[in-house]
Amino acid sequence: MPRSLITLVSLAVLVGAWEFFGRDINPVFGSYPSAIAAAFVELVRTGQLGAALYESLRPFVVGYLTDRTSAQAIAFSYGLDGPIAGKVGCFEPGVSRPGDGRLGGRSSMAAGDS
Repeated sequence: MPRSLITLVSLAVLVGAWEFFGRDINPVFGSYPSAIAAAFVELVRTGQLGAALYESLRPFVVGYLTDRTSAQAIAFSYGLDGPIAGKVGCFEPGVSRPGDGRLGGRSSMAAGDS
């Protein structure tokens, strides 16, 4: 049996079981596929889909951007003053400038090499 057919049959069985058993689940916790599709069509028909999508995505976007910004600020400040900053030497002036042949404040050539 081809893999694509196995995938389609598995998906059909899964959605069928969800439809059958989903009718017994409290709607607060979830719904079944045909009810979800009917609600989607109704939201599109009445034009409320955009507003509903905006209301759902706004907290996600605000939280994501806030988290991302604060994480970058913490990571940057940790890199400047953290315990590894002195060991790496990347924040010291004049160290590891492009093209000067030094890595971490040391010559790229081993001692004694000419």
